[in-house]
Amino acid sequence: MRVRPALVWLHRYLGLSILAFLVLAGLTGSILIFRARLDALLNPKLFDVATHGSIMAPARLADELAHRHPSWRITKVPLRLHRGRALAFEVTAAPAKPPLAFSQVFVDPHTGRILGMRNNRPGWSRRHLIAAIFQLHQNLLLGTFGRWFMGVVAFGWVISNLLGFYLTFPGLPPFWKRWSKMWRVARGTRLPRFCLDLHRAGGLWLFLGFLILAVTSVEMNFFDELFVPSVNLIFGAPDGALDGAGAGMRTPPVQINFEKSLQVAGKRAKISLPGWVPVFASYDPQLGLYGVSFIPKGDNTYAWLGPVEYFVSANAKRVAGQDDPYQEGARGILLRSLYPLHSGRIFGWPTRAFVFVLGLATAVLSLTGLYVWYRRR
Repeated sequence: MRVRPALVWLHRYLGLSILAFLVLAGLTGSILIFRARLDALLNPKLFDVATHGSIMAPARLADELAHRHPSWRITKVPLRLHRGRALAFEVTAAPAKPPLAFSQVFVDPHTGRILGMRNNRPGWSRRHLIAAIFQLHQNLLLGTFGRWFMGVVAFGWVISNLLGFYLTFPGLPPFWKRWSKMWRVARGTRLPRFCLDLHRAGGLWLFLGFLILAVTSVEMNFFDELFVPSVNLIFGAPDGALDGAGAGMRTPPVQINFEKSLQVAGKRAKISLPGWVPVFASYDPQLGLYGVSFIPKGDNTYAWLGPVEYFVSANAKRVAGQDDPYQEGARGILLRSLYPLHSGRIFGWPTRAFVFVLGLATAVLSLTGLYVWYRRR
């Protein structure tokens, strides 16, 4: 068998085998660009705040909430306030307490009143729909197996992209004159020819974007199993200075709270990250560590490589370590650029809009490829 016909066959049937999953991933990915806004739109009783006036500091509000509800342990606190919006705290059960029926608590930052609660699990009700779309995009609602399966689909997409790009190269001279025609969609043609032109030209114009989405999909779906070990093998594993911060202390004594941890981390940030602002705080009960994340001023949490996080020891009242991808060289760039690239957040709304278009285009080019195959049969 000659090489080119074999590659055409492989591109065609590899694309057909992953087509349904690419359409699903493309459409759900485009929806998730507006994930936060859609969630708030669907659940106004949880997110919308009608009161006005002075606002309580989120860290202090979290500490007061934990004091009022000793059976709760707050694990994540948003530190940025948005006008007219509630604060969504992530919670779990305190030690020796029964499990909670919810994982998020929505609080009015003006009054401290609880507006509602929900377990942020996937489902088809309004409160759980966005979580369901996210899980559908990530793992088909099938957990780890689904994540691995979608990783294999993404790898097939990488190969299909590369094959499709190569197959646009003309086999006869003049190369540039013939290849330039592949980038155009002829006007006034019948539907079969229009679909072929759209499939080919769309794939060429958006090739780099498709390839980035496909490669980052593979890396994110096999992040712990393959990607991190590979990066550590090439660039070396981190020194693990943080690993001992809570070693041997499954439920270490907590002597500070969110407000104090924010103060401790803020002092370090003023020196190392002047002008940066805190965006959220977290607490890991297993390690006994608070984490406070800082970003440059603005609303884009995951611009470039995302936030820098300082870890504050809950019993020693000091910064025990940090996660700063900007100081880790190539290793930090590789690990922390995946989500900003894949979600389009890396450069703000321009790249998010581009990823939105890529998601729709993935579905369109998959369906045009199916139509071309069907007509040729």
